Amino acid sequence: MKSIETLINVAMNQDFATPKKLNRSTKLIPDTIIEQLENKLFTCEMIEDLKKQFPIYHYKSCLTIHGNWGEVSTSSIGRYKNIHQNQNGSLEVFYSAIDTGKIREIRKQLDSVGCRKYYFLENSTDRVFRYSKTITKETAEELKKEFLQEAERIKTLAIYGTVHAYISPKIWGGADIVLDIRPLAIPENQVQNVCYMLAGIASDNWHQVQLNVERERAIQEEKDHQEQAERQAARDKIKNETEQKMKLIYLPKIEHLKHGTIQQGIVVTIKEDRYSPELMFVYSKIDGKGAFGKTKWSTAKSPEFISDPSQLNWEAQKQSPIKEIRAAGRLL
Repeated sequence: MKSIETLINVAMNQDFATPKKLNRSTKLIPDTIIEQLENKLFTCEMIEDLKKQFPIYHYKSCLTIHGNWGEVSTSSIGRYKNIHQNQNGSLEVFYSAIDTGKIREIRKQLDSVGCRKYYFLENSTDRVFRYSKTITKETAEELKKEFLQEAERIKTLAIYGTVHAYISPKIWGGADIVLDIRPLAIPENQVQNVCYMLAGIASDNWHQVQLNVERERAIQEEKDHQEQAERQAARDKIKNETEQKMKLIYLPKIEHLKHGTIQQGIVVTIKEDRYSPELMFVYSKIDGKGAFGKTKWSTAKSPEFISDPSQLNWEAQKQSPIKEIRAAGRLL
């Protein structure tokens, strides 16, 4: 499969217009409308009210409002414009600028009932609630039936938008069956209905599901808190044991040696092993001149203190200018 196979692609409660070259109105649009639009407070209800005074045309990706807008400054979601003026003076409004508060409420409500069926995608011009599954030859008929039934159910919503079910090939082989619900504009009295429909939960059961999810999350939160406390207690115990080992066992073996740096001679210090809480004696020494004015140096480590450097297994480190080699501890 190399191309997208469309199963259904329909508009909900909206016929899309053909492009208009001329601005169909010169009537001045109030500044308050512009302010609400720029502050992402533009709603479906505002569109219906404006239709009584100004020509408004709906397209698949945006709507245009014809009238005298004056100068409209940039409004954006993220870093991209979602409204701008056309050359004819009309204003092009991407649907991502409409009913943003209602979309936030829908997402909040879906989360409150633990709905993970649909995930939300959004960019500067588009937003979609998407449901998808991997499809194979063995599951094709069953999944097509499921997704088409879901699409038929969703398209009965009394909102403006599109329902698109399709099979999309993956880059590395195989395919996904996808259902995209694009809410272009949502009447206020339909917000909760959208939630019921996307979650697949009846209105009579909604509140009880919310309570169940809230209770389960509270239990999980308490469990996570307890596990975190136990992990912290275990870390504190290991830290305390390590500090005691350092103080009582390791330090006494080298505390008689003078402090110094690698530039003065071979130094030894005590550090925790990278891959375990065990303490190690770590040694560092200069090996001589390297390339391009740099210095050769090496390190070694041992769980036991070894006073004879020749008994250590030394590993060469990346050559560096001698002043940049920062190793200090006790001088052997």
